[in-house]
Amino acid sequence: MNVEPKTYRKIPVEIQSLQWTGDNLPAMAKFMGGDLRFPERGDNYYVADGSLYIRNSEGTLRAAPRSYIIQGVQGEFYPCPEEVFLATYEEASE
Repeated sequence: MNVEPKTYRKIPVEIQSLQWTGDNLPAMAKFMGGDLRFPERGDNYYVADGSLYIRNSEGTLRAAPRSYIIQGVQGEFYPCPEEVFLATYEEASE
């Protein structure tokens, strides 16, 4: 059994993403597939205090303005801070 560490590379995968600006709610609702309404009604995505809140299997995640909302490989949505997104992703050429 090998006990030495190995180097791994993340498998390249293309994702869909839209930056949350704090005032692009109609575009974000369209991207995420529906209305962004109120948490008390059980909606998965809602806005409060300028932040976008996303409920997924990890719990309720907060996206501050300038965060990128990523659609994952299984269709889930989650926020990514702008500085992390820009350091991790580049625009794919078609």
